[in-house]
Amino acid sequence: MLCDEHGNWVTAHDDMCTLVRNYFNSIFTEKQGDQQAIISCVQPRVSEEDNNILTQPFTEQEFKDAVFSMHPDKSPGPDGLNPAFFHRFWNDIRGDIFTTATSWLANGVFPLDLNATHIVLAPKWDNPESIISLCNVL
Repeated sequence: MLCDEHGNWVTAHDDMCTLVRNYFNSIFTEKQGDQQAIISCVQPRVSEEDNNILTQPFTEQEFKDAVFSMHPDKSPGPDGLNPAFFHRFWNDIRGDIFTTATSWLANGVFPLDLNATHIVLAPKWDNPESIISLCNVL
């Protein structure tokens, strides 16, 4: 059983699924609001030179640096492959990764499942009563 935000106990399987789904929807949904008051206080700090560097096309080395910055034993994605796979076979797959990723960036169209993740309830003690979110975001 789980305790909802109002202190009510939820025990039915479908109701617990709904509670978990609503919890994650609430923490991963963009909140609307007037940000102009905050934005008006932020002074631009990116120089023309920095902007030119930041707007350069991505290089294969940048993708390699990103892949190799991940610990090899991190959890695998939905494809079942963890960073160790990409480290080990980088020389064989680097061209495909670079071509595919740069085409996504150029077209602004990303696969719907690109940010897919597995959510598993892993109780840290007997009879958990609430949800704690630990997320690994790439």
